[in-house]
Amino acid sequence: SVDFYHMPSSEFSLAYGGPKIDFLFIDADHKYESVVNDIEMMAKHIRPWTSLVFLHDTYPVKKELLAPGYCNDAWKAAKYMRQIHEDWEIVTFPGPWAGFSILRYTPFCRHGWMDTEG
Repeated sequence: SVDFYHMPSSEFSLAYGGPKIDFLFIDADHKYESVVNDIEMMAKHIRPWTSLVFLHDTYPVKKELLAPGYCNDAWKAAKYMRQIHEDWEIVTFPGPWAGFSILRYTPFCRHGWMDTEG
């Protein structure tokens, strides 16, 4: 089933008591701090390995889209997740307008063979 909630993530994160979320779409206010905050608040509600978290507007194709009210600096959240959180997989797709990123929480996914040169 699909349920839609229209409220700030901070309210939802505190109020939600249902099953783990399989698909989470974060659109936020497109500010870096807000997007990262939403991811971190909502992480407890997703299922490791199988849940997908979509971030909107993380690959703006024009400099004008970096303005507040458009993509702003949401792209920095995708970059932050890629650089700081090794336990999250992330792929970012350019779009015809502003692109999106898909994240998946993969705890303890570090394989020793990935750290060696072959």
